[in-house]
Amino acid sequence: MFRFRRSLTPAAVAAAIVVMSLGGTAPANAAEQAGTMPAGSITAAADSAVCAAGVPASEARAASVRPVDIDCFSSEEAAIEFVTGLVVDGPLTRAQIDAFNDGSDAVGTGSRARALVAPAASVLLGIEYADAARGGASWYLYGSSGSGCGGGTTYGFPSMLSGWDNRVSSADAYAGCRSQHYEGTSYTGSSVSCNQYCSGMGGLNDATSSIVFRQS
Repeated sequence: MFRFRRSLTPAAVAAAIVVMSLGGTAPANAAEQAGTMPAGSITAAADSAVCAAGVPASEARAASVRPVDIDCFSSEEAAIEFVTGLVVDGPLTRAQIDAFNDGSDAVGTGSRARALVAPAASVLLGIEYADAARGGASWYLYGSSGSGCGGGTTYGFPSMLSGWDNRVSSADAYAGCRSQHYEGTSYTGSSVSCNQYCSGMGGLNDATSSIVFRQS
């Protein structure tokens, strides 16, 4: 396994996320565009590396842009271990992700065995997929603080990580969130709203350029 770190701005790293029930809502507000909670993502890169990215917290309506640190790994399991602090030997189930988000020890003995290190994530928000029905490459998104979308908390990604712009075809959402996928950057243009799982993106298939997580 290898690991290396590089820094990018949120505009270069931003993100993708989870999907479920089709529908549209009003554009994200200014607080979401600034990013109200720190967030991050892990993604399988073109060279088969898997990377984890963390975004520092910004105050609502803040205009400043801070660097983003990206940690890359040789396997998805290693990246998930970095994000969750738990050993994995296969994909995470929804029940296991819910248990992690709830701070529960009841994660089972299958793909998640034991905690080794402090997790980078405070909450795992969702997974984006390159193909329909959870197919193809995947991208894990997490918040580095907070506990999800309860109480009106939002996690905003005003642009997509390189290689994921106009690529999302299905998604999962967790932590009491629904994900709003937008056709344009900074939450502009047509949108599709998802809760828990979207097997497809309808008219926004391979057309997502920004995402925001809101309370479902």
